[in-house]
Amino acid sequence: MTTETPGAVSTPTPEHLAEEFEALFGYRPIGSFRAPGRVNFIGEHTDYNAGFVLPIAIDRAVYVAIGRRPESAENTGTVRPPRRGESTRIVSDHRDDTGQRMSGQFAAAELVPGTLPGWLSHPAGVVDEIAKTTGTVVGGVDLYIESTVPVGAGLSSSHALQVAVLIALDEVFDLGLDDREKVLLTQRAENDFVVHRRASSTRRRRS
Repeated sequence: MTTETPGAVSTPTPEHLAEEFEALFGYRPIGSFRAPGRVNFIGEHTDYNAGFVLPIAIDRAVYVAIGRRPESAENTGTVRPPRRGESTRIVSDHRDDTGQRMSGQFAAAELVPGTLPGWLSHPAGVVDEIAKTTGTVVGGVDLYIESTVPVGAGLSSSHALQVAVLIALDEVFDLGLDDREKVLLTQRAENDFVVHRRASSTRRRRS
């Protein structure tokens, strides 16, 4: 179920996100989290170059439902710690050209900047930076994503995705990050992982 008021965009409720998550992964999520898009009054192309910025949040957001995969098929009700090389699985409500939900998976220990396609590099960059910053190797989790932020409209949909994923992982893995640490972590994820991917893609097209 989503909530909607006249003239407004439908907002996914926590129960709706939980139901979609369970239908995809076969178990209930731990919880759901959100991060808003934003408008930049100044700083559209200086935020990733250490320049001045003045953004404000908007009423559209990215929503993430997250769960730790059960310990075994017997569904014991407990979860085991992630194993090195264990994947993070992500499914989005956005559809590709064939009408299928966009999805992907990756293992934190195997992440290399420039190797993941498009949107998937944003949550992967967050997972990679979590490992570098906190020493926590994220794995054994599933994420379901919905968004009301228009893509490609200058409303920072990709950064909202990064922040929502980080908030969810911070809660599930008890990372203990404060707001400033979250800001700096997503900044590094963008600059060191995602922008690296864009640069690599450009070099491949020119070669």
